[in-house]
Amino acid sequence: EGVVANAESRFDPMLRECVTLLLPDVRFSDTPAARRSGSSLDESLLEARTALLGALGYKLINALGVSASDHLLDAEQHWLSHQDGDDALPLVTALTASLQAVMRELLTGATSPGLAEREYLVTASKAAEDAGLGQLPDSLRTVRPARIREAMQGNGSTLGACVVAYLLVSGADRLSMLADTQPSLLRDIDTVLRRRGHGNDAIPLSRPEAKQLRAATLKSIRTLLEA
Repeated sequence: EGVVANAESRFDPMLRECVTLLLPDVRFSDTPAARRSGSSLDESLLEARTALLGALGYKLINALGVSASDHLLDAEQHWLSHQDGDDALPLVTALTASLQAVMRELLTGATSPGLAEREYLVTASKAAEDAGLGQLPDSLRTVRPARIREAMQGNGSTLGACVVAYLLVSGADRLSMLADTQPSLLRDIDTVLRRRGHGNDAIPLSRPEAKQLRAATLKSIRTLLEA
């Protein structure tokens, strides 16, 4: 049985659990004995973790906050089990939540531009167009100014509000960098938002449609974290 004592600080929880499940004889010195003997990680969760590591890489996975990481894992499990025609509401909800969590992290500590609420959408739209991100999609044009203000204060309650707030607090150079990397960023986020909608009705999707939403989300998260 091997004990990893000096290196555990370099392992994030996701990688540690993968190592523990794949190599039961390897344990970390600060892991309680009860956890060493009976990991609750099942094959589905391991498959989801492995898929995300392959899609985003260890560096980006490690940069995710706990909330974003948890929502992405949830989404990945739903995606891996999704079949043609299945209700994709849990998948779409988790994808939306993961994007929102990433945006909220990026807005932490942001400085408000000092605009009147009536100026939010006009200013955000101009910033997006000037940067090369295109016009604001309808899903973003209809966000309530009060929610945008809350998002800039670190209390973003919706993905749309977080996106508009991010456009307002980000400099022109950063937005241009996003556009250079992913010109379709706002459209891709809009695709997720439109699929999610505002209710909890079933969202039957084919496997290719679900794959498209997953790809749009992961691509957008990568772009946002690497900018």
